[in-house]
Amino acid sequence: MNSLTETVDGYQMMFSSQAMACNIAYYEEWFHILPEIKCLVLLIKANGNEAVTDDDFVKMQSLIGNCLAYEMSDPDHNVHLSNTKNYMPTLMNF
Repeated sequence: MNSLTETVDGYQMMFSSQAMACNIAYYEEWFHILPEIKCLVLLIKANGNEAVTDDDFVKMQSLIGNCLAYEMSDPDHNVHLSNTKNYMPTLMNF
């Protein structure tokens, strides 16, 4: 429901359903490329949201050498929209 928006034509997804279908159809494991990242990375996970599992969050942190990781208290996957009060200071400090 968080990804729906009302338009004059009815409800629409906020993203391309075709792009999502392609992502699912052509999904590839990507953890192996994380150690190649050399710049500082900010990882933010919404607490209690399984879009990124706790295990994957820990795994990403262990594979990215220069990483700052934060877990926000808001369970919404779009934590940058739902918890702006906590998200923006974290981003600005980064």
